[in-house]
Amino acid sequence: MEVKPPKGGTGWERLTAREKEVARLAAEAMTNQQIARRLGITTHTVNFHLRRIFAKLEIGSRVSLARLVEPRGPGNPIG
Repeated sequence: MEVKPPKGGTGWERLTAREKEVARLAAEAMTNQQIARRLGITTHTVNFHLRRIFAKLEIGSRVSLARLVEPRGPGNPIG
C-alpha cells in the first residue's frame, strides 16, 4: 500500500519508518492489539504512534488514515 501525501505534500514524509508501518497496518483495519503482535510492541506503543501519526497528518481518525492509503500496485511499492 502506498499513502498519498496530505494536500500541500506535507505530513507523510515527516513520519518515522515505524509510524509508516503502524499507519499502513491501521489503514488495513487491524486493531491495536493485532498491530502490536505483528510488530512485537505493546498496544500502548501502538496507540502512542497513532496519536503522533494523526497529529503529523492533521487527521483525527483511522477512517481518515485509510482514505490516505491506496492499494499497492505494480508502480506503487511499499516504501
